[in-house]
Amino acid sequence: MSQSTYWFAVGMLCVIGSAITAFGEWRTYRRSRQNSHLWGACSMLLLGLLVASFGLVAH
Repeated sequence: MSQSTYWFAVGMLCVIGSAITAFGEWRTYRRSRQNSHLWGACSMLLLGLLVASFGLVAH
């Protein structure tokens, strides 16, 4: 496996993980209505977009 393929796979795992975490935070926010969970969901989505953009530029 080449190094660019390796980093692409690592980036995709980070994006998938952040999307799953954001979904979980959103569900928790809807049940509890605590703003900290809303901010957690937003920050995880932004982190996933950031990682994806770096992966597209590097790949």
